Amino acid sequence: MLLEFLSLSKRPTKILNFTREFCLHLTGLTSKQWSTALKNNFVSMWKILESRRKVEILLSDDVRADILEMKPTKIVNLLYDLRGFLLYTELEVDAEMVRRGMRLGPACLSPGNDGKDSLDDSTRLKNQNLARLVRQMFMYPSEMYSDNCTEVRLRLMWLDAKMWVLRNDPKYMLQRLTDIKLYLVKNDEWEVNLPNIKESPVISLAETNRRIQTIQRAEQREEVERLYQDGNYSQVAELLWVTLRLKPRTAEVQPFPQERANQLCLLLKSLSFIAQTDDLGGSWKTWAQGIERAFAEIAARIRVRHSLPDWVNAAGQLCLNLLEEDQENFRSIFEAMSKSEMGRFQRSLATFSAAQMELGPEPAVIRRSLVPVWLIGYHALNSIEQLDISERKISSESCASEETTKKRENVPRHSNKKSVPCCAVPYRGTKISTVPCRAGAVKKFEGIFISGLDDAIDMKQLKFYPELEVPSCVQLLITAHSELGSCNWCTDGNGSLLKFLIPTLSKFRKKLKSDPTQDIKIINLLTSELQQAIYCFVQFPAKKPKSITDHRSTKITLNWANVVLVFDVLFPDELPQFDTVKSNSISSELASFMKKCISLIPDSEFAKMRLSYSKIIKATHEAIPEDSEEDLKSWLNMRSVSSPLENFYYLLADYSMKNNSRDDAIKYYFMDVGFNPQRIDSWAAIALCKAAEIDEKMRSFESKGQFLPLKLIHCAIFCFERALELERNGKILIEFGQMLYWLAGYDLEQSRDYFQKSYALFEEALAVAPEEAWLTHYMLGKLAEKLKRGNECLNHYHHALEWMDEFASYPAKIPSKTNSGTFCHETLEVFYRITAFVTKKYEAREDVLDLKNDILGLLQSPIFTRDGEEKVDATQFRFATNADIVQQCIRNYELILKRYPQHYKSYYRLAKLAYHADNPSLAKKIILVEKNSQNSQKEDSKKAGKFEFNDVGSLFGDRNRHNFFGGIWRIPCEDIDRPAAFSKHLAKCCRLVVLCAEKTHDIVLLATIFSALQKTPDPSKRYLKEIDRELIYKPIISTILSCQDLMIKQQLSSLQARKRLVQFHRITELLQKKIIGSEVFSKLQEFMKKAYGLAQTSDNERAATLESINKYVKAIIAMEKAVAESPNASHDVQDYLKKNRGDQIQTSISKQTPLVPAPELPKPMISQTTDSRVVTVIQPSAVIDLTGGGSSTSPLKPVEPVKIVQAATTVPAMRQQVVNQPSQITPASLAALFSNNSNQQLSDQQKLILAQLRKHLNQN
Repeated sequence: MLLEFLSLSKRPTKILNFTREFCLHLTGLTSKQWSTALKNNFVSMWKILESRRKVEILLSDDVRADILEMKPTKIVNLLYDLRGFLLYTELEVDAEMVRRGMRLGPACLSPGNDGKDSLDDSTRLKNQNLARLVRQMFMYPSEMYSDNCTEVRLRLMWLDAKMWVLRNDPKYMLQRLTDIKLYLVKNDEWEVNLPNIKESPVISLAETNRRIQTIQRAEQREEVERLYQDGNYSQVAELLWVTLRLKPRTAEVQPFPQERANQLCLLLKSLSFIAQTDDLGGSWKTWAQGIERAFAEIAARIRVRHSLPDWVNAAGQLCLNLLEEDQENFRSIFEAMSKSEMGRFQRSLATFSAAQMELGPEPAVIRRSLVPVWLIGYHALNSIEQLDISERKISSESCASEETTKKRENVPRHSNKKSVPCCAVPYRGTKISTVPCRAGAVKKFEGIFISGLDDAIDMKQLKFYPELEVPSCVQLLITAHSELGSCNWCTDGNGSLLKFLIPTLSKFRKKLKSDPTQDIKIINLLTSELQQAIYCFVQFPAKKPKSITDHRSTKITLNWANVVLVFDVLFPDELPQFDTVKSNSISSELASFMKKCISLIPDSEFAKMRLSYSKIIKATHEAIPEDSEEDLKSWLNMRSVSSPLENFYYLLADYSMKNNSRDDAIKYYFMDVGFNPQRIDSWAAIALCKAAEIDEKMRSFESKGQFLPLKLIHCAIFCFERALELERNGKILIEFGQMLYWLAGYDLEQSRDYFQKSYALFEEALAVAPEEAWLTHYMLGKLAEKLKRGNECLNHYHHALEWMDEFASYPAKIPSKTNSGTFCHETLEVFYRITAFVTKKYEAREDVLDLKNDILGLLQSPIFTRDGEEKVDATQFRFATNADIVQQCIRNYELILKRYPQHYKSYYRLAKLAYHADNPSLAKKIILVEKNSQNSQKEDSKKAGKFEFNDVGSLFGDRNRHNFFGGIWRIPCEDIDRPAAFSKHLAKCCRLVVLCAEKTHDIVLLATIFSALQKTPDPSKRYLKEIDRELIYKPIISTILSCQDLMIKQQLSSLQARKRLVQFHRITELLQKKIIGSEVFSKLQEFMKKAYGLAQTSDNERAATLESINKYVKAIIAMEKAVAESPNASHDVQDYLKKNRGDQIQTSISKQTPLVPAPELPKPMISQTTDSRVVTVIQPSAVIDLTGGGSSTSPLKPVEPVKIVQAATTVPAMRQQVVNQPSQITPASLAALFSNNSNQQLSDQQKLILAQLRKHLNQN
């Protein structure tokens, strides 16, 4: 258009004049279709021209007189401007009507017209200006229009009628339409087409008559609505029934789609009320016929394709109205339809759906019927399938009857085409593609959107599964989701299709699962379709699986009502139990989704809880108050509530517990019992979680782990008892009994009560859970032992062995780090318990001869007869005395350690037997001897009193300088290794070692144990509880001093005296870096000096110096080494002192006042005080070894007592050298020790010492 205008306009002009000429050029092209952008640009340009006064309209009371006075050129310009104002006003009024959804007709067709009071100021001002323009254009004389007078006049009157629609005045609008009718009759039924106008673009006599009749019918409709409101449903049905048209006649006036939809909805509602209140039931047939005819009329008007979007909207309103009925009524409705009526009805549904999908998702088209039509089709098919298929099927015969019926109702059909039943689903953008059903598939798809080949609406073949016996109604829902999803529309209507599809398919799948004869392929198909629907509905799972298609539909806002629908599908059909495996629990994706949904739960759901969360916690953690005990009992006896949360929190709790999130599990389980107070699995799981917490605290090596909160104990016991009230479950009985056994060792005051209650629980479990017989007998034996029931104890242990003989394996070496699962650890433990019971009784000075049969019974155990060996002949064992039996017990312990060298309890029992046999040295070796050490003489047999012990290694044989407990492992069986048992037994072993060392005056061993236990170990290297560690190592120092006092008083030979000196020197060396206090360290030095004085005669005690003691000890060690290498070596210490004298510091040093070298000092820390002083704490530490020698024992390093030294901010040079002493000593660094800040000359004595030091360092 612009190029055409430019070719006509060749002379240059101003921009406003150019714009005016272009707009006037466009007014002559109104017969052509304009784009939306061109219309908007024209309106914008005309507004600019009007504001700049380049176009004008006469504003006068006498326009004719004013025109007669104008010049001809002025009149011509005025006429051109009039045409522009007319087009401008038409476009503006049309845009306003479309925006507000208004129609040229009765008020019922203009839902957007809320009255002028609801309009904003700008809209009211705009409407006033448009009305002024129309009024002024009417005042122009008709002679000005020349040949276009009739067209312009009609357009003005049509525009004026629309203005009264905007003013919400139907009375004046009707008057104006009447004037238009008379004018058209007068002018030979003139017709004007306005292609650029959306609302009422045609001005003709037929269109005018239709709108006048519509207004008149609307007045009648108001009367019908009044009758409906008054409850006169029969009159309403009679008035509207006669208006039904299966095929509207060409001559009759076409009604407005919205108005007709309202009428048909009133008709169906009236028929519905009549049918449901009719006791005889005859009205159901009338209602069914009304539904079929109403749908058929709308479908027929859609096929005409006139005003298609409006009629599609009307079809949607009709479908929504039908879906408002109770679903129970659908079956009665469709049962009342004849075969031909059902065929026509389903053809109407196919037409509706095809038209909807053909239109596509344009914003101007309301697609309200996009989903409801599929849902109505489902109800129709479902109702048919529930009837006798032989009587109700829709087949090719029904299509033939439909042909006859349509002819009778004057519905034209193509005589040269044969109607073929077809399974077809509407689809957008494809040609007619109808495929006749196969003979075998007719039954499966009877009634699914039947359509003939002559259908003018585009169709697409239905997606079906002929090889599967899937009901047609189910296939229809699957197809609906597939087809709408392919167009990204499956979530239209806020997901109404998915909200119906998900529970429907879920219910059908559950029904199939309950029937073992059903085809698994159908179940898998339904599962796959449900997963697809759930992903579209709530985007679960978050990471899309490959089997799911992303339909890219509009996302639905996640709310509680939506997620409740999917829970029924996502939750497992069978709930996991508290003792099932982890794989039976929900997935991690589902758990995350459920946690996300917690924030959506409304308060109304929590109001259904039988007891609040806070009250549950109070009841289970504390003693129950008297005033709430009755309420609590009432709550515990209540049944589960009906709520979507009935299993919600239980599944979350089960997932959390089996994924080691104990705190979350307890919280969710408590929430679950609020809804389900009688769910045993929740109570049992809470009890197990609390028991695990008790286990963890009791196994803790921290001091605070020694104290269990009473609330924790109360809660665990309460939950166990509650679970047993609901069911006497064997596993719960065993777990409860084990927990009480643990608590008995913690709470000594109530230990007997705990033992007795635990014994009763295990006795009951023996009858309830025979599969756990070995554990039950094992625990009953331990409990009987605690309750002093000896005979019962041994009987239970033997029963446990007999049970395991059928299942256990007996390898030569039992694994120490993992449980093999073959009962080898368990069998060995029971074998040990029987043996330990006998030895404990012997240690208590009781007669054990009456237990010889129990020991003989162990000899027949497969532990002795493994690998097909011959059984032991019991007759060769003659247990005549207690010693005979104990000797066999020793052999049993040795057998255990041969098979399982990490069995620390057997080491302890062997050592204790040796100790009680007055051989503490042997007991010490059994527990502590180092592997491959020179002190461990491997002998075939060792004696302790009446008993012989074979070499079996030692418990702490793998210890090292970093870990005293190296090589020690727990027993990898939780049923055996009860809480705190491991650390408790190791503490007993350590106490026994200390006792043996004290008896044998092994002060070096005592010092070694003190050094190993004094430092707090890292959490990963703890083997003893803190309280036990402190109780063991703290008394050792006083024990060492007591032993030294006794040893120093003994009269010994010179050789023994020298060994004593070496021991005293060794412990002083070991303890000098430990925090033992200056007083204790002084005593150690004092004892060492006394031992030095008693070990040699060349020096006396008072003249002894640390250097001389170091030198003498090294000489003793050198002598022992030489004698060990050659028997001819000298046995005189003085020879070794003289031999190495030239390499030692001269005796002039030792003859001085005893020299105490300066200790290493920690780096000074400058405090932030105002006087800026340095506070340095001097702890005992090592000094420089100046004596040389190749002995493995380091010389003694003397120290000074702990004291606090305050120094000035400027540290003297000598002190700085002490503080920052280098790791390797050089002559330069040693010289610095004797220098000062003033650089004074060294004294003669300092020079002599420095020369000797240099010589010593150069030689080494």
